[in-house]
Amino acid sequence: MKKEKDMLNGVAIELTYPDKLIHHTPIVMVHGGSQGSWCWENYQSYFASQGFHTIALNWYHHNGSRELDKSEFLKRSILDVPTEIDIVVSTLNQKPILFGHSMGGLASLHYSTFKQVAALVLLAPAIPNKIGETKAPIPVDLNHPRNPAPFEQTYQRFFLGSSIEDAQKYYGLLDPESPQAIYEGINSTAEVDLSKVNCPNLLIGAGKDTVVSHQKIQKLAEQINGTYIYLEESSHNLLLESQWENTTNLIYDWIRSNVIYE
Repeated sequence: MKKEKDMLNGVAIELTYPDKLIHHTPIVMVHGGSQGSWCWENYQSYFASQGFHTIALNWYHHNGSRELDKSEFLKRSILDVPTEIDIVVSTLNQKPILFGHSMGGLASLHYSTFKQVAALVLLAPAIPNKIGETKAPIPVDLNHPRNPAPFEQTYQRFFLGSSIEDAQKYYGLLDPESPQAIYEGINSTAEVDLSKVNCPNLLIGAGKDTVVSHQKIQKLAEQINGTYIYLEESSHNLLLESQWENTTNLIYDWIRSNVIYE
């Protein structure tokens, strides 16, 4: 396996190339709020070992990608992240399988409503308004970037299932987040036209997820005619928890049955 880093029009990316390319459909991976391409390290290695070329991108203002003016960053929506996705996808010769985690799952879902992708794999995705709208929105200070919460709180919500040592390492990599994106993520206010999702799609919910309701993920899967997998013992930390390889095995089996037919 070969690994590289690159920059595409201000979007920092990490690429993996398999020793032997078996599947010609590339995989593009989109991280969630405050995280970066680093959260896909396990998945990139796994899918490279299965013969895929993978690319993990970084949103603007995250992990080496282009910094935004403060005023632009404060107003930046989850629904703006398809800008970065399209910069990466436009360099490819094949429609990719788009992997998205948490807010990155919602961004990937939105992207698929106006650009063609081979398939969607959404892991604990943030929920659009037609599925998850709440009657009493949780307030967010929209005038300041949202810094990561203290370590213990962040561990319980985002890194459960990782060792404390690993979680502390990941915690040190977190970036401040746009308050607009945070507001949309926790209040499910982002508008996505679900009628335009026409590709094969897999959604994964987790029983120990305290960030996104697995019941709402299942409802979203039903709305877009997707395959739903429920992992009772997993948390929101599907990419980095100790049993991550069980999840990648399930994803690979689904891809082989529904996307690549090889």
